[in-house]
Amino acid sequence: MQKIPCMLVVGIREMEEGVVSVCTRKNEDLGTMPLVTFTAKLREEVDTRAR
Repeated sequence: MQKIPCMLVVGIREMEEGVVSVCTRKNEDLGTMPLVTFTAKLREEVDTRAR
């Protein structure tokens, strides 16, 4: 099983807005996105790597 390294930043503002700030282990800033969007992208990545 491969890992999908990422870091989420969730502060007060993010909690109020329902978003997360996403960075990869390679310090790529993926920006801020709704939590549901992030979870969908993560699920897609997991499914892709599982094949």
